[in-house]
Amino acid sequence: MLAVVAVQLEVGATDASKVYQLAKDRLDAALSQAANAGYSDQQLQPVIAGEDRYTNSTDPIWVSDQPGYYQQRADAMNQLRVQLGQLESAVLADEKQSVTTDLQKAADELGQATANGADPADLDSLHAELSAAEFAESSAREPRDYAPIADKAGDVFNRAQQLVGAQAADLASIQSSATTLQAQLASDPAKLKQAAQKAIATGRNDASVAAYLKLTAVSRPYHQLERYQSLLTAAGTDPAKLAVAAAGAQHYQQAIHDTLLANLPKKAIVISWQAEELWAYENGKQVQDTLVTTGRPQLPTDIGAMKVLSKNSPWTMRSPWPRSSPWYYPPTTVQMAIWFTDTGESMHDAYWEPDWALGPNSQYGGYASHGCVHVPYTVEKFLYNWTEIGTPVVVIPGDGSTVANQVAQISVDANGEPTTGPKGV
Repeated sequence: MLAVVAVQLEVGATDASKVYQLAKDRLDAALSQAANAGYSDQQLQPVIAGEDRYTNSTDPIWVSDQPGYYQQRADAMNQLRVQLGQLESAVLADEKQSVTTDLQKAADELGQATANGADPADLDSLHAELSAAEFAESSAREPRDYAPIADKAGDVFNRAQQLVGAQAADLASIQSSATTLQAQLASDPAKLKQAAQKAIATGRNDASVAAYLKLTAVSRPYHQLERYQSLLTAAGTDPAKLAVAAAGAQHYQQAIHDTLLANLPKKAIVISWQAEELWAYENGKQVQDTLVTTGRPQLPTDIGAMKVLSKNSPWTMRSPWPRSSPWYYPPTTVQMAIWFTDTGESMHDAYWEPDWALGPNSQYGGYASHGCVHVPYTVEKFLYNWTEIGTPVVVIPGDGSTVANQVAQISVDANGEPTTGPKGV
């Protein structure tokens, strides 16, 4: 009889042990699934610690005690699995709330950057990234889904915050300058307006050079410059508003100029048709500034980004037009010619034009060229020795109009080849 009881106890203990092991395996599987879903060890620690307490306990010596012991542990494993489910739900709710908060913070900061007038290129990129994160949040189901969304929200927030900070620093500087301008010129609103208009025109011209050369870094300060053009238009005759418009225009005009110089090729020549002026730059520094004479209105110097193609010294210019043409000229020898189109346009000295005749409006006078650029002899000598084949030659209208308007006046193709007819001296 005792033997039968012993066997029954042994069987009961074995069955109870199997029940416990099955419950433990189910809990381990649930923990593994939770880890794969992105729940961290720290988040799962209450359940892991509970399992360890039961797993590491010492089995009872007496067989008669084992069935109840294993059943108790099995019940504990089942209870821990229920606790795990509750814990997962709580963690998931916290993750969702945290990500929702992060997304809202990013949206608020982006809204502040927008209100401060940050550049559209920066804003468009951040808005697109935030929208993608918000869409991902709507379909997130597990902690691992929320982690990259939180990272992206944080990234958008930080970058928007940088934009806000940069704008705040600019605004503080502009306001300080505006206060000074208002103190100096409050009694003469016309001068405040003129200061703003001059800065806007200069900034637009520099930004047009950048656009011709496809230097995109200038687009950000140029956007801000046009904002202050809008403020200038709305300022009327209010000295305070005019001072802010002038200070802002001057601030961003300088930013455009500095950015342009920092991004120019090693050597570059810029010519303004309106100002009849030529500037040469090397390593971001101006090395020449001279008045010139470009082509007359009927045979204007081509507008656009071109480059030095060849050089000759001396060179005899021969008219591409017949004697019967009003544009005919007799063979004319110049000492140096720097060719920047294959249709006859060059920068060259012009012994027949006195230096005093160079400069603004000379393209309308009797010394106006047939498309070339007349340069004072001493400057031409410098340029002839300084330029290299391939040195950019950028001719802009320089009329102070918007970049879009100045780009619309380009008369060369993408390779810098004129779409107009032949030119000459």
